Amino acid sequence: MKINNRFFVFFLCFLSIYLNFKVFAVTGSISPEDLDEIYGWPSVSVPTTKAPKLDGILDDDCWKKSRPITTRMMVFPDYPELKENKTFIRLVSDKENLYIGFECNDSNMEKVGENDTVEMFLDPERTEDYKYF
Repeated sequence: MKINNRFFVFFLCFLSIYLNFKVFAVTGSISPEDLDEIYGWPSVSVPTTKAPKLDGILDDDCWKKSRPITTRMMVFPDYPELKENKTFIRLVSDKENLYIGFECNDSNMEKVGENDTVEMFLDPERTEDYKYF
C-alpha cells in the first residue's frame, strides 16, 4: 500500500501541533513548570491583565513573557528548501480572550503570500474531534 506523501506530511504536522496542545487537558496539581520538566511540554498560555496590541508585531511585554511553541512545517516534495523554516506559536490570555501570535520564518520572503498558510485547531471541550472545510 503506497502512502500519499503529502497526506503523510500533513498528518505528522497536525499530530505535532495536537500533541503540543494536549497540555490543555492536564488537570490536577501538576504545575506548568512540572509539565515542562517531566514531559518537555511548555506552559502554553501566559495570563495578562493588559491585552496585547493587535498590530502583527509580537513586541508587547506579554508576548515576550510567553514561551514559544515550536511547530514543524509541512514540507512538500517539490519544495525541499522549506525544511529550514520554523514557525513559533505564542499564546497569551486575559479574562475574556485568548490571543494567538504566529512567528513564521521564511527564507523566501518575496513569495511569502503565494501559498503559505497557518491553521490552528482548538478543542475547548476536549472531545478530541475536529471539523474543517
